Amino acid sequence: MSPILFNLSIDPLLCKLESEGSGFQHYTRNITILAFADDLVLLIESWDGMKENITILEAFCDLTGLRTQGEKCHGFYIQPTKDSYKINDCPNWTINGTPINMIEPGSSEKYLVVRIDP
Repeated sequence: MSPILFNLSIDPLLCKLESEGSGFQHYTRNITILAFADDLVLLIESWDGMKENITILEAFCDLTGLRTQGEKCHGFYIQPTKDSYKINDCPNWTINGTPINMIEPGSSEKYLVVRIDP
């Protein structure tokens, strides 16, 4: 019963992010979030877009009483440049005042048995 209750409780967040959040354009689709069990991945094309989506997440948590575990959150930001790209050349994101751990190039974080490395 617990997974069903969790899915019912998190669905409004997923709908809100899909309808009002910033996302990542993939062909004709705008993808804002990936969700599996209790893991969420926010996909964003800009640093400001991530701030907007985190604001939606924080408001959802305030309304529902759910909370994130900021110390377990990870992210990275890849910014295209004229000749290459920059990684994590931005202020850290925070969730409810807790900084999100930024994954540096050459290091990785495990997500659903896959190693993610910017």
